[in-house]
Amino acid sequence: MRRLMPLLLAACGSRAAAPPPAAPPVAVDPRLAPGDHVVELDQQALAYHVAGKGPVCIAWPGGPGLDAGYLRSPELERHATVIYVDPVGTGRSARLDDPTGYGKRRYVEDLEKLRAALGLESPCLLGHSYGGLVVMLYAVTYPNRAGRLILYDATPRVDAEFAAAAQIAMQRSRGAAWYSDATTAFSAQPTTDDEATQLLARIAPLYFADWNARSADYAAAIGRSRASAAPMTAPERPPYDVRVDLPKITAPALVLAGRHDFICGPGHATEIANLILDARLHVFEKSGHFAHLEEPAEFERVVADFLEG
Repeated sequence: MRRLMPLLLAACGSRAAAPPPAAPPVAVDPRLAPGDHVVELDQQALAYHVAGKGPVCIAWPGGPGLDAGYLRSPELERHATVIYVDPVGTGRSARLDDPTGYGKRRYVEDLEKLRAALGLESPCLLGHSYGGLVVMLYAVTYPNRAGRLILYDATPRVDAEFAAAAQIAMQRSRGAAWYSDATTAFSAQPTTDDEATQLLARIAPLYFADWNARSADYAAAIGRSRASAAPMTAPERPPYDVRVDLPKITAPALVLAGRHDFICGPGHATEIANLILDARLHVFEKSGHFAHLEEPAEFERVVADFLEG
């Protein structure tokens, strides 16, 4: 019996412990819940769509005059809670009574108001193409509010030299069957949203390294956005140039460009990266203006590495 007692005591003490109580579910801020949202900024609606998980990243699309539909990236959404914004004048956002009110300064103020309305301290900001110009201008205007910056197919200046370089680079595609129609559409001035959307579809081939490789996929992705004529044709004066201000940016920046991007290619990206103190540059060798569509796996790898620090 004496020998059995330790065994009995050990057996009694070896019962499986009761499982700990389940942790309460983490409350999700309704403003950042997945799905479509609209926030009122000065009595004007600004629409945005939330998808993904991870640190918050506000994504501002290009154009001007495009909603954020084309910018959707399942790869990015695996590493960030992405807030895809429809800038005023596009998508489900409000239209301005005065069409001359559209412009980068207006978008910068809307971005700041959105940040405040969502209760975000210093979120990651991704700006694609024209959206990159907005994000750079935001970062120099509100330096303490900008977190990590992803400047994707952007330029630090829009002037006569920039326009001339784009016209020259565009001619690399002159042998393509779609070239004549695309360049004609590129120079057109739409007067309605339907016209602007039709022009977007026609000029799309210019923006890809190899349109013919996956033209149906690319057309479908671009077709997720509608173009809006008023923001697209609104005059902006003076010319955009933030080169003197970029050294003031202290936020970490990832500068991205496609090797075959005719309008915001590696030269412009290099100029940005050389002027921002804490910047890294990546060039996608098989992409034009849409690396998230042309090289999605590489896009994910590069952006994930940056976001994870």
